[in-house]
Amino acid sequence: MDFVAKTSETNIPDILGPTVDAFVLLLEKNREEIEKIPRRTFRYGEKDRNQLDVYYPIDTSLSSAPVLFFIYGGGFTTGDRIWAEPHSLGYASLGAFFAQRGFITVIPDYRLVPNVRYPEPAEDIRDAFLWVVMDYPTMKIPGSPAPDVHNIYAMAHSAGATHLTTVLFDAEVLSEPIRSQLIPRIQGIVLNGGAYHFRQPLADPEALSHYYGEPREMTKKEPLGLLEAADGDLISRLPEILLVQAEKEPKEIKIVGEDMRKVLQKRLEECGGGRGGWKEVKLTENKGHNHISSNWALGSGEGEEWGEVVTSSSRPQNPYGRLHRYPIYSFQRGRGVSEASEGSDDESWEETPWTTTSMLHLLSYRFGTLDRPRPAELKRWQRPAQVWIPDTRGKAPRGRNVGKLANIMSIPMDVFFEITSKLCPVDILQLGRASKRFRSTFMSRSSKHVWVAARRNVPGLPDCPPDLDEPQYANLLFEHNCLACGKSRANMVDYALRVRFCKPCFTENVPRGPTLLRPFGKKTDPIVFTLLPRSSIKHAPRISPADIASDSNDITNAYYRPEFNKVVRKYLAYEDDDDRCDRYVKERQELASQIMKSGEDLIKWAKTFRISKRGEARQRAENRKASITTKLKILGWDESSFPESWESYTWNKLVDQPRELTPRKTVVLQQVWDKIHRQLEHVLMATQQRREEEAYRLRLIKRGEEFRTVYAEFVANTNQSDRLVLPSFPDARGLHTVEWLLQEDRANIPMTQERWAANLEWFMVEAEAHKQRVKRDLVQILKRAKTDHHTLRTPFAIPAIEEDPDEKILFEASAFFTCIGGYYGCQKPRRYPEILGHLHLQEGRWSPHFVEAADVAEVTEYVLKTLGLKDDITSADLGALDGRFFCLCGAPRLQPMNFVNLIQHIVEELKWLYREGYFNPETGMNNEHDLKSSTPFVVLLPLEHPSRDKDEVDAVAALLFA
Repeated sequence: MDFVAKTSETNIPDILGPTVDAFVLLLEKNREEIEKIPRRTFRYGEKDRNQLDVYYPIDTSLSSAPVLFFIYGGGFTTGDRIWAEPHSLGYASLGAFFAQRGFITVIPDYRLVPNVRYPEPAEDIRDAFLWVVMDYPTMKIPGSPAPDVHNIYAMAHSAGATHLTTVLFDAEVLSEPIRSQLIPRIQGIVLNGGAYHFRQPLADPEALSHYYGEPREMTKKEPLGLLEAADGDLISRLPEILLVQAEKEPKEIKIVGEDMRKVLQKRLEECGGGRGGWKEVKLTENKGHNHISSNWALGSGEGEEWGEVVTSSSRPQNPYGRLHRYPIYSFQRGRGVSEASEGSDDESWEETPWTTTSMLHLLSYRFGTLDRPRPAELKRWQRPAQVWIPDTRGKAPRGRNVGKLANIMSIPMDVFFEITSKLCPVDILQLGRASKRFRSTFMSRSSKHVWVAARRNVPGLPDCPPDLDEPQYANLLFEHNCLACGKSRANMVDYALRVRFCKPCFTENVPRGPTLLRPFGKKTDPIVFTLLPRSSIKHAPRISPADIASDSNDITNAYYRPEFNKVVRKYLAYEDDDDRCDRYVKERQELASQIMKSGEDLIKWAKTFRISKRGEARQRAENRKASITTKLKILGWDESSFPESWESYTWNKLVDQPRELTPRKTVVLQQVWDKIHRQLEHVLMATQQRREEEAYRLRLIKRGEEFRTVYAEFVANTNQSDRLVLPSFPDARGLHTVEWLLQEDRANIPMTQERWAANLEWFMVEAEAHKQRVKRDLVQILKRAKTDHHTLRTPFAIPAIEEDPDEKILFEASAFFTCIGGYYGCQKPRRYPEILGHLHLQEGRWSPHFVEAADVAEVTEYVLKTLGLKDDITSADLGALDGRFFCLCGAPRLQPMNFVNLIQHIVEELKWLYREGYFNPETGMNNEHDLKSSTPFVVLLPLEHPSRDKDEVDAVAALLFA
């Protein structure tokens, strides 16, 4: 903190490098403490920068911990959650600081300008929040507490605060019903040194123009504009927000922060306060800090007081009371549920650890207000063995269907049985579970005719096998629960064994012969396998499924374990009585063959039944789609405006359902249509808008290609001296004049030479401004190189410079530049403006990050001193000596050259010699370009030119030589 205390400078570019360097030394001392905090990296989206780091507390006494998001800044254009060495501990120390204080800290990356436009970075931050809320089970690591996603806190700095407030205030970025699911989980927000409007010079104007668009659009989209336009409901649901500024913030940020406080205070008072009734907006000051130091101080041991205040005020709250998990109702059979009362006499429950991934449906594209997910919405492996259930003893039943069957048993029994004979077996099963009276009626032998009549309503269903009664037969065919554990959607149905299991229970209860023989010994007679049916799912490798005789069974087949144990014990009991044993074997083999034959018939029927059901469902879906299409046409919609199946999940969900809009119940039909047609029209309008935007995007691409051709012709017709200083195609494409030409009339007007010529004057004005901006950037690069100032590549733009720089530095003899490229050829020194014509600078938009000052000062000084030229000679004066510079190194095909070529030649030779000599010191190569040698290796050839007379020669010589 010594540097921060001593300096009074507040300009961000000027303090960035020194501040970071000062804290690097402090953080290095604590590296071991910082790096022992567990850190994991996850992806929260499909984009390259959709990654986040999670820092975990190591306090094993905590079962759960609140989540703290930190959104870093970077002037919209740069930033990373992990900086390159030696600054890699920057945000890692912040994550470790809060993790040590009990917070699971999340630091996400987001996309940056110029690769994005509004509001894509804010959408990335929103997606990071949603990923944590939805996928928090994947974040859990051994030895650390689980994330408490009901207690989330957010802290953002600089441009990160801009993006976070965009998420909070823009109802389109965080729309319903996502907002109502996410905002209640955020308990508090800290905004540190944020940029909430841009009426003050806070960021690069070019970056802001690219991100927000026109100034009018920027005024609407900046956080303060969004806050002023937000509706009252959005404001009333905001969590408490704390505004923070450093003591040595730039005055522009202080003005913007105060403006934000006033407007937020006003909106809260208008809307009756935020969530919980808070109305006072506090703006606190970090004493002793500048814009950079507050974040870097955390974990350094100095200047951490503000972080301690933030953590002490962030007390976890649970808006859902004592139940941290959503309870589910249990319809499982044969399950015991312990009754442990906690805090309430009318509820009995047992809290068991189970995955809450079922909440994904609350935060995905299928949003809904569902307090208690039903079993049908949970995957089988997500169900706990014992779950919370309501205690309804002594309470009146509730629900919309309660009482509808109360009087049905009062009708005559012959009428009642006539009604039930029109039902299917599955309907009788479900009706038997509605009440005890129904159960006693349908489960009696006297009601067999009801089951037989119901079975005949199912086409092609085989008769009930003799080894099953009617309810068992119906349960096997039409139920979906596992017979062992009771879990629903048990798809492992073995008709030969008469069982239905989930996969784990099937594996446990239907093993193969060697496993079954273990309790009885390997010497057990193999004939026991022929006494019971084998599995129709687990086939033996050498037995055909079509072979339904039990005498083909052997040890390689699978059997139902309880039945196998019973049959083997009985067989072993009869083993001493040969006659009785033979009769038992014969009876069992006949029965097993009969059961397997019946199972084969049921397999064929089930296959036919499934195909028939799918066909019926498909036909109902087509009828529903045709009905919806007809009704939408009446409302004026055309089929061409309907979305494709891949364009809209909501459309598929509403249209592609196997339920018809039947006209038989006109009242119900109208109710259903009234419920869905508004959603369908909303989807159609969104699809139409999306298609229009896509068509506009394609037209804009086409206009851009047309402009490329026009601009290339314009550049080709420009003289050589002016061509290099013209904007590159990407830079020209981003100028306002060109943008207006391309976007005019929604990009429907082709880009022609006539339109270009008509607007060329405006373009040249902007091109001149671009030229001056490039020159100013190059001047600044040379100045920093001259003063040997330590420059640090950080998440901030190039420092601001004076408006009218001294451009003479560009034309000094030592003013050379190189491209920061990926291969050797990019390091060739070039002068202004030739550097602008370099391939890499022509391929993309101008950025001073792509250019650096060439390290040729020593070579230039040597050449000027050796040739007796003035130290302050300019490039224009050196041009008068073109063709007279010569190197005495003796390189083949070397000709007299100009000054630039000479410098390039010497630099290339020195680099080559350095590579060869450094890596091969034993070669003993002679350095013919030794700058410290007393023997000069460059000469200036005599001034001989027929177009010049002696007086002119004398004048030039007097001008050039010292």
